[in-house]
Amino acid sequence: MLLGYCGSGYYGMQYNPPHKTIEGEILTKLFDVGAISEENSLAPKKNSFMAAARTDKGVHAMLNLLSLKITLREDTVAKLNAALPPEIRVWGIQPVNKKFNARSACDSRWYQYLIPEFILIGPPRSSLLHRNVGGCYREDGSQEVWDTFLEQTRGRFSGDELCRLQDTAQKLSESDPLVQDYVGLLSGTLSGYCLSPSKLDAFEAAMQEYVGTHNFHNFTTGKLWGDPSAQRHIKKVVVSQASPGWICVRIHGQSFMLHQIRRMVALAVLAARCQLPPNIVRNYFNAGPRKYIPRAPAQGLLLEGPVFDGYNTKLRNLLYCEIRPDDITLERMCRFRERQICTAIAHEETQRHVFCHFVRQMNRLATPLI
Repeated sequence: MLLGYCGSGYYGMQYNPPHKTIEGEILTKLFDVGAISEENSLAPKKNSFMAAARTDKGVHAMLNLLSLKITLREDTVAKLNAALPPEIRVWGIQPVNKKFNARSACDSRWYQYLIPEFILIGPPRSSLLHRNVGGCYREDGSQEVWDTFLEQTRGRFSGDELCRLQDTAQKLSESDPLVQDYVGLLSGTLSGYCLSPSKLDAFEAAMQEYVGTHNFHNFTTGKLWGDPSAQRHIKKVVVSQASPGWICVRIHGQSFMLHQIRRMVALAVLAARCQLPPNIVRNYFNAGPRKYIPRAPAQGLLLEGPVFDGYNTKLRNLLYCEIRPDDITLERMCRFRERQICTAIAHEETQRHVFCHFVRQMNRLATPLI
């Protein structure tokens, strides 16, 4: 089953009752259209459910692939799409042999990460982040934006409130009304930030440092430097301006660990913001004590699609249809990405200011980056 989904409001891909998940929604609708039994609708293992790539809470997919056992009829896809909510679409269902496993047959995966341009603004002089990299940072016009914001905060918040907001010892929740008010004001100010070509180039240069085989133990949880499972291979990274105010990062890798991409993007953002040399990224592949890297928001991450080159070669040799979307389906997927996924990402930023919260989090970073 080839499918796409907007992950906003879902607790990830994998079936996890009582939480709302993509697999849970698919199972329910498969039963509703008569493709599986009621008993099997409550147990994915009975249907041999296996995804080519798991996505976490809030993460989207332009294309993912599920291998599963169902009763397939001519109108199954049409009935499923009629029953499913608009944020989940089935692109097609293709018969495969009984031994096919979506996860093991997948050679590699393409991911995208969308970030607003303002996330690359330099840190304010008063921030902990600026103090940590003070010797490397040269003024690039960002401080003018922060000076404007400072004037706005003085007219909006009391001295006591500003102290609470700036005190790193006080771990105020993002849901705290004071923080929400502060970040809402910050969002309006940052929207006026103009990204320079050199800042975008610096971010891309940092992202290119990931290409190759490296030890990504600092980019996930529970891994030590000597753990062989932390070795991952990144095939390609492409950075471009996706739309006015937004940057798209495309990453092609064999496989990824929990939070790996979000931390890869976060570290490259920090390097570009602070004007650190791109090869600072290499320090995080080295042996030694674990280094802290914040996680960029999940809302910007989407699975572009799994790749089945090896399996498709076997299918071609046997004169079978390959596992890949045709041109018409690809057009539908691209429209879905724009209308459902990109719209949801932009809406979340407008309503919840997730990337503004992340800018504030980075500004308060006390851990040395060098």
